[in-house]
Parts: sequence; C-alpha cells; structure tokens
Amino acid sequence: ATGYTTTFSSWSSTSGTITGDTTITANFSRTANTYKITFNKNGGSGGTDSVDIAYNTPKGSYPSITLPTRLGYTFNGYY
Repeated sequence: ATGYTTTFSSWSSTSGTITGDTTITANFSRTANTYKITFNKNGGSGGTDSVDIAYNTPKGSYPSITLPTRLGYTFNGYY
C-alpha cells in the first residue's frame, strides 16, 4: 500500500508435517515510510530546519518545532 514498506517475514502452514496437499502462506510485515519535511524560512533565521514524520501520522501527533524569526516581521505560519 502507498506510504508503507512491505517486507516478507516467513512462511506458515496449518499443519506441522506435510503428508498431502497443503497450503503454505507467505507472511509480511508492514512499516510506515518516514518522510523528511523541510521548512523554508523565507529569509528568517533560527527555528527548526526539518522534521521526520511517518506516513499517516495524525495531525495532533506531529513533532514540535521552534519557529524562525525575522527582524521586522511576524511569523504567520507555514503553508
């Protein structure tokens, strides 16, 4: 699925010993991809340069950032 890395982990079967027709199933693990978000300070200085956020992280769970400053301006947010 988009946003995730899927990795083969093992094979499994419903029986311990194969004595006839059987089905063996592939098992996979899924890990959310991590993306680097880089902040354009638009002439400002200081503040957080970038953060790493996993795919599908809820908005309220984003990492905290330090805001940049710029003489003569009020920071109004990133868009």
